[in-house]
Amino acid sequence: MKKRIVKQIVVAALLTSSIFSFTSVSYGKETTIQQSIDAVKQEMKKAPLYYVDPAFKSVLEPSKELYPVLNNVKKHYKEVKQKIQSSNLSTKEKKEKIKELDALYEEKITKGVIPYIDAYNYAVTYLDPILEEMLDAHAAGDLEGVEQAYHKLSYQLGSRTSILYRFTGKAPRNLLLEKYKKPSDAKRDELRIPVTIYMKNNEVLRLWKEGKKEEARNVMDEVLTLVSKTSINGKTNYSNLLSKEVKDAEALFSTLPIPTPTPEVPNNPSVGGGDNEAPSESSAERKLRLAKSKAIAELTDYKEAVKDDYSEANWITISSLKTSWTSTINAATTPAAVAQALSDAKAAIDEVKSIEQEEAEYQNVLATARNLAIEELTNYKNVADYSSENWLLIQSAKTTGTNEITTATTPAAVAQALSDAKTAIDAVKTLVQEEAEYQNLLATARNLAFIELMNYKNEADYSAENWLLIQSAKTTGASEITTATTTIAVAQALTDAKTVIDAVKTLVQEEEDENINQAPTVANAITDQNAQVGAGNVIVDASSTFSDSDDLTLTAVSSDITKATVIVNGTNIVISPVAQGTANITVTASDGRGGTVTDSFTVTVAAASSVIVNTIDWTIDGVSFTVLNDKVSLTEAVATNKAIYRTLGNTVTRYPPNATEIYKEKLIGGSDYKVYIEFPDGVSGFDNGYLFRGPNDGVTVEVINENTLRFSVNTWDMSTKFSIESMKVIIEKASDPSIKYNIDIKVNTTINQQVVIIR
Repeated sequence: MKKRIVKQIVVAALLTSSIFSFTSVSYGKETTIQQSIDAVKQEMKKAPLYYVDPAFKSVLEPSKELYPVLNNVKKHYKEVKQKIQSSNLSTKEKKEKIKELDALYEEKITKGVIPYIDAYNYAVTYLDPILEEMLDAHAAGDLEGVEQAYHKLSYQLGSRTSILYRFTGKAPRNLLLEKYKKPSDAKRDELRIPVTIYMKNNEVLRLWKEGKKEEARNVMDEVLTLVSKTSINGKTNYSNLLSKEVKDAEALFSTLPIPTPTPEVPNNPSVGGGDNEAPSESSAERKLRLAKSKAIAELTDYKEAVKDDYSEANWITISSLKTSWTSTINAATTPAAVAQALSDAKAAIDEVKSIEQEEAEYQNVLATARNLAIEELTNYKNVADYSSENWLLIQSAKTTGTNEITTATTPAAVAQALSDAKTAIDAVKTLVQEEAEYQNLLATARNLAFIELMNYKNEADYSAENWLLIQSAKTTGASEITTATTTIAVAQALTDAKTVIDAVKTLVQEEEDENINQAPTVANAITDQNAQVGAGNVIVDASSTFSDSDDLTLTAVSSDITKATVIVNGTNIVISPVAQGTANITVTASDGRGGTVTDSFTVTVAAASSVIVNTIDWTIDGVSFTVLNDKVSLTEAVATNKAIYRTLGNTVTRYPPNATEIYKEKLIGGSDYKVYIEFPDGVSGFDNGYLFRGPNDGVTVEVINENTLRFSVNTWDMSTKFSIESMKVIIEKASDPSIKYNIDIKVNTTINQQVVIIR
């Protein structure tokens, strides 16, 4: 015996050493096929040791500690099989290696780790709680509770505990049986007769209530016989309560006449009748003895012919039942009680499942688990929450998971396959998750593009004028980047902005252009012009005035803007007469490469004709307007009539060129008259500092009330150039632009972007 104990200790030590000395082996591409196979085989051989080794130390390894081991083995087992399938091995070699792996997996995992997990879970989930229920009921003296727990425990011990024998490993199996099944068997056996007494006592009460008093008396006799063979007095609260129940039932018969026993003739009277001989056996005793003998023989032979149809554990259960019920038969006091005991014994044995029944039951449980898992997996997630591409990934994961569930051989493996499939599905991003991720990428792309654009080019490499063009291109590009809705659009906006910037010449490029550039010349000088106040603008076509191989840009200035103002519209010189007198108009042509030439002419402005009066009254939509000597007065407030303009003469312009056109004349109250702002020098004058870059920038004139016009200026908030500028508020008849009146004002734009109107 001592040698055996020493041997077990040594084995346990060796197993412990093998577990803790094992190091995981890589399953990556750098290993060979055989290395991967050897590694996973080593891992499979090691797996059962995680529950076998602790058993030698009388420790049952909890199932939760084995799930990581099982999951790793399954993962590596699948990976290596896939690696074999995709290898360059021959078909025969692949089949042989996979068959070898499958056999080892069946031995160590399917018949070892997985059924151990199932057995452990069964013991702690079903068997142990029922035993605790019975112990609690017994301690509390709960007669009915003990009976209910007894039946549940008997069912488990009679039909379900075979699961405790299915895994390999004698030490953990014996430990599991010792800890969970043996105490359950002992408690069931201890309470078999008390529970039978309680059940038959209840039968007595039922028969009495139904008026079947003789039948009740017979059952009462059985109860008293059972009571005589066991002690139910004074030991526990349960015993005391059961004893009281029996006494209360027995008291019912105190009012009935005592039956007169029928004399029996001895079946085999003694010859001679001497006093030294034992009394003869009565007929009733002989019948009872024969009934017991026959019942015990029949019970002993029951199921013996089909012993091989039961598992070892279940046959032990049947043998235990036979022993227990043999005691009950021997304790019977009537042939009827013997027959009942035999019938009850057979019924109890019939509840013990054969191997075929256990397998059928197990397969039903497994099939149900599979069906429920497949149904749950099929309904997992909503197609509306995913892109079509990601839904295909989910469908693929469901197909793989369904295959794993279908081939799982235990409920635990089914649950694990379902969990693995759901984990794979959970990793697929929903539309909401994809959108959030994409918005993060878009924001990052915008930020990087904005930084790159702002740092593009060096100011020192450009003239001040060209650097302003680059700044304008950067502002436009930044706006396009900010409003881009895709990363591709962001990249395109950055590329477009850099293309525009690249077209702006550096100082070096401008110097190179100047070295080879030929200045434009005057081909056809502009003749002197005449104009009249109130008679409209004078337009001079300067398209053939200058000659050059480059595209020319024209600008024009007036020597006296109190007499006449001038702007350029394409190749047209537009002269606006202001007051009687003369002014010299100088037109400059520039080729954009440093070459310029000028041409000057005189414009003579005549006074307004007698047809144009200084005073005019009109009514627009019920509001009377009066223009007197360049002053505007209104008889009531018209706060909604507003005009926002930035114009060159009478021509509406926009900046930048592709901006939404909002700088246009506004008809006052829907009438034939319109009001707008005119700057004498156009873009080169008031907006020389690029004050107006945004779509809402410009000058606003608003009719407030009588004798009051309100002016405001919206400018680009990054501008640092401000100045005093002149402009005109013009009221013009739409149907006859020659009829118009104006107010000359000055606007002082200060550094804080306030506007001061000077009359």
